[in-house]
Amino acid sequence: MSINIRKSNCQKRDEILIFEDYKTFPVSDTEEGKARIIKDSLLEKFDTVKNDEELQLLQNRYNQFDKLYVKYSCTYDSDSHREIQESIEIIYQKVKNYLDRGFKKKFQKNFSERLWEMYLINFFIEKKFDIEDRIADSGL
Repeated sequence: MSINIRKSNCQKRDEILIFEDYKTFPVSDTEEGKARIIKDSLLEKFDTVKNDEELQLLQNRYNQFDKLYVKYSCTYDSDSHREIQESIEIIYQKVKNYLDRGFKKKFQKNFSERLWEMYLINFFIEKKFDIEDRIADSGL
């Protein structure tokens, strides 16, 4: 269980607690009031943009990253944009142990391909496929 906190608004969401700055926090099943910070959020927190022109400027400034990565790492005043960001973070927390080392850097440069990889792994997990995680595979 999790809670999505936006100013005075609270909503329950999967297993991750998402605050308005889009950093993720796991919620204990027994102590809902306690949360600890996860330092491996997948998306950066870029500037706030109000329109497509500002987004274009931001994408030009961060041209070392995939344009879609920049788009979903910036802050829009849009519920649908926030929901996409939250979904990406929730799926990442579920599948991160199955991803390649260095996934975050690859995600920043090849957003669509790596997002598809996360969704596919999430599908396999939900359908109870027997897949090995990266930690077990590396012997760590």
